[in-house]
Amino acid sequence: MIKSMLQNGHEVIACAPNDDGNVEAKIKDLGAKYVAINMKRTGMNPLKDLTLIGDIIKILKREKPDAFYHILLNPTYMVL
Repeated sequence: MIKSMLQNGHEVIACAPNDDGNVEAKIKDLGAKYVAINMKRTGMNPLKDLTLIGDIIKILKREKPDAFYHILLNPTYMVL
């Protein structure tokens, strides 16, 4: 999806945890900007989910994207 968006002339900013140390390099190799977020993929702590939502909101305010696409499952149930 990142490659396709870049090929269509969009600037892509990808947010992800850098758990294994390779995520940032992989995203940058695709040509996208990388922004680290602090999250655990397997966590089910509602307080940490709220913190994550706050972090995402800060990133959105700073970056001011035209569109926002996410695949995070935990914060989704809290926003809906």
